[in-house]
Amino acid sequence: FLDHDGGVEFLGPADKTKSVRKVKLDGTGDTVLYTASAKHQLNDVKTVGATVYFLESERDTFGNEATSLFSMPISGGAPTLVGKHADPTVGLDFDRLDAIVHADATSVHVVRGAATGEGSLWRFALPGGAETLVYRGSISTRPQRVGDDFYFASGAIPSGVTNFRTVAKVAAGGALAAVGAAKCRGDLTAGAFGLLCAGSSETGTSTALSRWDLLGAGHTIVFALPEKQGNVVYIGPSDGTSVYVEPNVREGTGALLSKAPLSGGPPTVVACDRQEITRRSTVAGGGSNGAYVSELDMVMTATELVWTETRKAPGAPHTVAIYRTRR
Repeated sequence: FLDHDGGVEFLGPADKTKSVRKVKLDGTGDTVLYTASAKHQLNDVKTVGATVYFLESERDTFGNEATSLFSMPISGGAPTLVGKHADPTVGLDFDRLDAIVHADATSVHVVRGAATGEGSLWRFALPGGAETLVYRGSISTRPQRVGDDFYFASGAIPSGVTNFRTVAKVAAGGALAAVGAAKCRGDLTAGAFGLLCAGSSETGTSTALSRWDLLGAGHTIVFALPEKQGNVVYIGPSDGTSVYVEPNVREGTGALLSKAPLSGGPPTVVACDRQEITRRSTVAGGGSNGAYVSELDMVMTATELVWTETRKAPGAPHTVAIYRTRR
């Protein structure tokens, strides 16, 4: 995981260069694997098997940031450069990459965002690190890979509904295409189980979690927040038969973390009194409805659910810690 308090000052006392750390689920073995040096900053990290991938930006004297993708063994050791990002269409090699959205044995996909919501999706081939552009345009939620396609909400295809984005998909080198008539206002995730959206055009409210198939058909409501438990559903990971959900909540207030069946039916509470669970950011824009971040940053093991959470007690400072519970 990224330790946001690691390293040295980047742009100021509250903005550090960050470090990559690992810890065992029993809380032992806390180890710093890598720390970014001055004028460098770590943007994102993702682990695949025994390999850790991370994005590191280097800032020049003019404020430009050149980004490179590195890999390293999870057991530790010197990082290896996978590839350095360059955007040939604009002649820039100081374009910032923000998040790793997918990685496997053959490639790593990363996304670049901007405050306007216009971004781009890139592929680094493994081995070799050759970089190719997958898509450039509006990316309003974190791209989700299912098979050979990436799904995300986009403003590039007009939705016709105020504050809603069209659910779209794109394959490597392919054109952006709408996924049926699906439209989403909040977070969007995807998997073999289909599409999950917090705030679909069918419901008109982000308190309900909607589900479609991968063609954007067969809309159903998977979960709805009880009254007075927040106004937006935050989506966690899915095991293919159920999905973890939490209402939007900030530190200092408690909420329930629940497991909702994808087929519908009563949810099961798996943890009480939760506060602000970290969410994965796309950095593809900024919106009050949360459409530019994505699912809760959680990891499922065979038996447990693990996440990071910010908490605050009255009169006490904020604390960030890693938590786990049985699935």
